[in-house]
Amino acid sequence: MDGELAELATPMRSGSCSEGLVRLWLRKPGCVRVEEDVDTDGRLVTATSGTDGSAWFEHDPEYGLVTSADHPRRRPNIGYPERYLFDACEVLNAVEIIDVREAMLRGVSTMHLRARPGASLHATALYAIGFGADAYSIDVDCERPVLLRAAAELDGRPFEILEVQDVVFDETLSMDLFRRP
Repeated sequence: MDGELAELATPMRSGSCSEGLVRLWLRKPGCVRVEEDVDTDGRLVTATSGTDGSAWFEHDPEYGLVTSADHPRRRPNIGYPERYLFDACEVLNAVEIIDVREAMLRGVSTMHLRARPGASLHATALYAIGFGADAYSIDVDCERPVLLRAAAELDGRPFEILEVQDVVFDETLSMDLFRRP
C-alpha cells in the first residue's frame, strides 16, 4: 500500500453546528498531510500541516508557518486524531461492541456497529470519533480496516459525526506533498 487519501466531513472543533472539511493523506512509513477548513472570524480558510517522517510543518493563514527547524523539540500531533480512521482496530479496541450488522454506506459494504466506551488502554483512539460519548454508531469498510462513519452520542443524541466522503487507496503520493510549502 503506497498511500491513502480521504476527505472527511466533520463538525468544526468549536462545537458549532456547521461542518468542515478535512483532507488527509497518509504514506507509510510516517508521512502525513492534513488540510482542514477553519472558521476565522466568519471567514473560511485552510490550515495545513504535514510531516515527511523527520521534519514537520504547520501553516495557518492567520498565524503563519511554523516548522521543526523553528521548534526542534516540539512534537506536534499531525494527523491526530484523523489517522485513527485508517486503523479501525485501534478504535474498536477502545469500545465494547453491543451489536453488529451488515450495512451499506455510499455504496460500500460495511459492518455497522453499536458500541459503548470500553475500559481500555486504547481510549485515546476515541478522540478520533468523539471522546466523552456514552454510545457510538460506527461503520467499518468490509474490505479494509477503515472507519467510514462514526457518530458519538450522549443520551441518545449525536454530538459529533465524522464521515468519509471520499477515499482512495494505493495511489502514488509524491514526497513533496508531505514537505513544507
